[in-house]
Amino acid sequence: MLVKKVLNRILWNYPSCRDIEVWSDDVFLVSYPRSGNTWMRFMLGKLIYNIDIDFVNKEDVIPDLYKNSNKELKEIARPRIIKSHEAFDSRYKKVIYICRDVRDVVLSYHKWFMKYKGYDKGLDEFMTKFIEGSLDNYGGWDSHVIGWIESFENKDNILILHYKDIKNDTPNELKKILAFLSIDRSDQEIKKAILSANINQMSKLEKEQENESIELKGSRRDISFIKGSEGRTWENTLNASQKNRMNEAFKETLDRVGY
Repeated sequence: MLVKKVLNRILWNYPSCRDIEVWSDDVFLVSYPRSGNTWMRFMLGKLIYNIDIDFVNKEDVIPDLYKNSNKELKEIARPRIIKSHEAFDSRYKKVIYICRDVRDVVLSYHKWFMKYKGYDKGLDEFMTKFIEGSLDNYGGWDSHVIGWIESFENKDNILILHYKDIKNDTPNELKKILAFLSIDRSDQEIKKAILSANINQMSKLEKEQENESIELKGSRRDISFIKGSEGRTWENTLNASQKNRMNEAFKETLDRVGY
């Protein structure tokens, strides 16, 4: 399967990204980067499909539209659950949106840029680009969050989750997702899904599969994808100046989304 995917990327299409062919029964797992999307994919893979997700097979279960072409996505069993970081897209008819405190997002995203893009600048310089929304194609954190929360036409078809709630009461947040998708699972099945995606298990898989996973193979080995920001919350990591910069840039949106 891994060889097939590599050949598909070479011989067929580029990743679908914004050009994804959306189907009426698609469910999109959406967030701004570094907001808990991968963790949720691991849990939902086990909870919904009873498959132990890892860094090699996750694209076959809950695919990432930045790593798969439309041709590859057509091979996924329907209804598809697809990972996306895209800004608001009216074609998405059913969305699970994860919102994380932007002050934690910027810390985690800085580590991600160091691991995957060889970024060698400090947090202050990174923060400038982050606030400008010029790091990538997803725009600013505030416009991304508000776009999805306020622009979705049918509010019954979007489920807004907060990363802090997922972390503090994971079973209850997973139950919200199950209700949203009209899926019935027992408390024991929910517990198994949570255990399959705890930080130690995911970190173990990361180390074991760093030579197998296309995603991990080309990244810096001295920075962990899973444990890169463990214990580093914005309260105990950002200095006073950095806290002020983030608060000034995002205060209105932080207030609107309950952070």
